[in-house]
Amino acid sequence: MGDHPTRGNDIEIVGTEVVDETITTEINDSDGKNYLSDEIQEEVSSNLLHLKTKWNSPGVLKRNKTSLSTPHCNLKTKLSQWSAQKTECGALQKEYLREEHEQKLRHNEERHHKYLQECNLRMQHMQEKHELELQLLKKSLELNKM
Repeated sequence: MGDHPTRGNDIEIVGTEVVDETITTEINDSDGKNYLSDEIQEEVSSNLLHLKTKWNSPGVLKRNKTSLSTPHCNLKTKLSQWSAQKTECGALQKEYLREEHEQKLRHNEERHHKYLQECNLRMQHMQEKHELELQLLKKSLELNKM
């Protein structure tokens, strides 16, 4: 990138991102052209090198490293959390399905038991009815013989 004459345009920092410990910064002038004068490029490179050196030095507080690499760390953390939650959800789902299956079995057993009781009651009533009819037929037969 060569030297550019000073213009009256405003300079806007469009975005800075951290990807695998590499920092990139995009700077656009108000015309939308991406440019950096050699002087600015050197200053930005120097600052980024200083920042990267500071970031990677062993004495830096973990807080600083975390804050600098937040997007990257958050992804790893979120992936780890998601994986743990997925495992937990799978276990909970299995437990829920097992309980649901047991509940359906109990419900079916209760329905079956109730149905058997109703059938037994109907059979008992039919048997009593048939016994009464049989007794009536016997009496009727006795009366006819007389």
